[in-house]
Amino acid sequence: MFTAMDRSRQNRTMADIRSIATAIEAYETDHPDWKPARRGYFSGELTSLLAPMYLKTMPVKDGWDHPYHVALWTIGDGASYRIWSLGKDGKRDAAWGGFTTNFNRDIVYEQGTFTQVPEGT
Repeated sequence: MFTAMDRSRQNRTMADIRSIATAIEAYETDHPDWKPARRGYFSGELTSLLAPMYLKTMPVKDGWDHPYHVALWTIGDGASYRIWSLGKDGKRDAAWGGFTTNFNRDIVYEQGTFTQVPEGT
């Protein structure tokens, strides 16, 4: 039972992360001169930038009720981003990368792809 509930929370979290990423990419397309300084945000801090034009409602908490984290920075001529959830335990992993079956592991999305993701997705 808990596994099914956690899988549902994980799927919702991944969908929210994709929505935030799509909004960031759309904003960047419409504002090609946007050059964000390297900074970390909670997703709610980006509401005024992205909602409601690029995202109807900004997701602020993942399926386990932890805030989403977003890092923005400029590389060359464009903006780069990373979005992550701290997973079920709410603690940041010491290292990221690859597939995982552990609900406590972070879910990480960078530049259009999940770089740490639940196995089987």
